Amino acid sequence: MKIPAAWGTVMKAAIDLGFRHHHANDEYSLLNLCLSGHGPKECSFPAFRTVSAGVTAIVFDPTLEKVLVVTEKIGIKKPKPVTGGIEYGEKGDTPLKTVIRELEEEVQIHVKPEDMVLVGTGWVNEYRQKNPDIQYIFATRLKEMQEPVVQQSEIAKAEWVSIHEFMTAPDDEKEKPWLLRQVVEVAYNTLKKQNGDWGHKTLFLTNGKPVEFYSWSNRE
Repeated sequence: MKIPAAWGTVMKAAIDLGFRHHHANDEYSLLNLCLSGHGPKECSFPAFRTVSAGVTAIVFDPTLEKVLVVTEKIGIKKPKPVTGGIEYGEKGDTPLKTVIRELEEEVQIHVKPEDMVLVGTGWVNEYRQKNPDIQYIFATRLKEMQEPVVQQSEIAKAEWVSIHEFMTAPDDEKEKPWLLRQVVEVAYNTLKKQNGDWGHKTLFLTNGKPVEFYSWSNRE
């Protein structure tokens, strides 16, 4: 239950009913109540939330000339790579398992774990509801062409576009540039050159906020 900070009476009533504080900031408090009948020690839901973790899947066609992009019905309503969150409480869930699952669920693209390459991670402080946000960026080059089939509930459109077309689109990103051109370029260079080393650099949102980025192809 998300309660505005000024609603002290409602917050007290919720606590009296058994809700517990999960996390809060100067705008709201989030309270949770487990409905399954078990106690806090048996609950797999974390006691507090400090990091929002997600994955980005950058998929190239066999010729390495096209990249797969989707347009979401809710969220960033412009072409971007497939993304998804690493869900709390999913037994054995990892960034690699999540990125493969998201590709299958959102666009029915099937990729083997050994064909996914971790090309970078991006970290932004106070991005999502004032919690840190970290993205694990994976890339793959399909061995055989696959046509996307969209998940109707979340995805409005999925298509293969030329890398040149994607990289030269108007620069109007306002939220997560590493999901768009800057990271697609990193992924492309990593798969094409197959060399390099892990290194650090800083990317920037259009509002000037820095994004700490670590990638394999950062160095020549």
